[in-house]
Amino acid sequence: MQKLIIFGTYHDVQGLSKFRRNVIDPDYKTNVESLMKEHHVDFIFEEACGFGPSTASELAVGYVDIDSETTDQALSRFSEDSESVFLPKNLGASSLRLSPTKLGLTVQNWRESCWVKKIKTQQFKTGLLICGVAHSLSIAFRLQAEGFGVEAYCYEPIKRLYESYV
Repeated sequence: MQKLIIFGTYHDVQGLSKFRRNVIDPDYKTNVESLMKEHHVDFIFEEACGFGPSTASELAVGYVDIDSETTDQALSRFSEDSESVFLPKNLGASSLRLSPTKLGLTVQNWRESCWVKKIKTQQFKTGLLICGVAHSLSIAFRLQAEGFGVEAYCYEPIKRLYESYV
């Protein structure tokens, strides 16, 4: 049985060379290398959105950016935004410092189904799937339903992100 290790994280730490918010995080690379070694990963799938090369792409024997074109396709295909900021109607915008983001479920569902199709076309024994933390569980369940063995990990370096933006 093919196995996938899900590694959900923030795109800011993926080392995406063309991403607008890059945070240097040496622990990210160490964690990716450790997961690769411990699980004998022979292929990396990454939600890099065409912003690569990335830290993971430089470590990989086999590699594919599973989201290189689906983001733009999704944005042009669906009327619903992939994400939008929620602003409560009963509060003045000035009273909020942070607002939640509403995720467009139709768009995200379509993107993940495209990822699964791409994953299924590759030959590998154990793959590492690096994706945004919000996709971690949904893509894990989706891949289990497709017959893959799955383990899921979450890497959320909140302190490092906070320190880099202050």
